[in-house]
Amino acid sequence: MEKVLIITPFAFPNVGGAETFLMDLAKAFSKKYIVHICTIKWTKPVLWEGLSLTKAVKMIWKLAFPLLKMKRKYKYEKIFALGLMPSFLCFLFNIKFYTIILALYDFKQRNSIISFILNRAQRVFVEGNRGEEDMLNAGVDKNKIVKFQHWCDQTRFYYIPKNNERIKVLFVGRPIRIKGRHIIEQCEQITKGIEYEYIEDIPYDILPSHYQMADVVVVPSLYSEGFSRVVIEAASCGCALITSNKGALPEMVMDFGKFIEPIPENFADILWQLKRSRIALEKIQDNTALYALKNFSEKNAEVFL
Repeated sequence: MEKVLIITPFAFPNVGGAETFLMDLAKAFSKKYIVHICTIKWTKPVLWEGLSLTKAVKMIWKLAFPLLKMKRKYKYEKIFALGLMPSFLCFLFNIKFYTIILALYDFKQRNSIISFILNRAQRVFVEGNRGEEDMLNAGVDKNKIVKFQHWCDQTRFYYIPKNNERIKVLFVGRPIRIKGRHIIEQCEQITKGIEYEYIEDIPYDILPSHYQMADVVVVPSLYSEGFSRVVIEAASCGCALITSNKGALPEMVMDFGKFIEPIPENFADILWQLKRSRIALEKIQDNTALYALKNFSEKNAEVFL
């Protein structure tokens, strides 16, 4: 079988959307290729919240030697760089590569360095319309851009009708302020009679059960969030979604959920509405699960194959 190489600094034991995407992408590739992953050997989990120039240089250094070693030892049919740093390495070493961008950078004008590197890629895969807009603003050739939609394993993330006595709200996110947990904690103080659960960094194999027990999942991000895996996983489990209006979140939930300015009162208002009518809430959950079945399945991985 032919071989594919994925280059990324985002890997176990770190927990997050990029790490989960890596696992799902490798699984999709394994149906057609032998998959190799070039990454950094982390000794402990890292909380990603911005990246200084010093840290970026160290990460590039740690990726460079394994990449060169693997490239000399094996012949790869395709090489995929997850993010800007792996893309820079491929450009630096004159390696033919495909780029996958898993974030929004909010470029407002052409960025000469970014466009110079990414325009050397065979294709630049981006998350939806906002991702495409971001790369076009940076100066990436439109003909190189390919939009994709995330997916999840729907044999694990699937809808179970909710039978909670009280409406149950779930927050899933890393313990960093920009994820907005404090917004929901403040909301909890003004919505008595509603049950809340907060989870972070839990094993991936037990994550579906938390979604399946929740009526509503909230994503109160305070930054320009890219395509959120929490949204896809929660929707596949039939949870009603309330997100902030930042980044790509409105694009993700506009057909089945609500997006709002992330302040406690806004989340409280919608949760009170859902609490007043269990029938209306169940209808939203049914519609959300149906939408997810059609739009968030593993068929979305075919764009990379």
